[in-house]
Amino acid sequence: MNIFERAARAKVRFSSAVGELTTEQLFDLPLTATGNRLSLDAVARDIYRGAQEVRRGQLRRDQALSPARGNNALLATKTI
Repeated sequence: MNIFERAARAKVRFSSAVGELTTEQLFDLPLTATGNRLSLDAVARDIYRGAQEVRRGQLRRDQALSPARGNNALLATKTI
């Protein structure tokens, strides 16, 4: 099973400045963007920061991603 199938089956959602994104919506994002525009890079950086907080034992407000789901989410954004 590839990472995208795992993300779809687990119904992983990616937090962003414009709300929750599905795995399919990530493919429509530009890799980078200027200004306040949403990009795949911005989503991946947010996931990475959240994973770092979980590793340090800090609680996140949304608590949506377990460490395993966070790692899969980050891998999915890197793969796109």
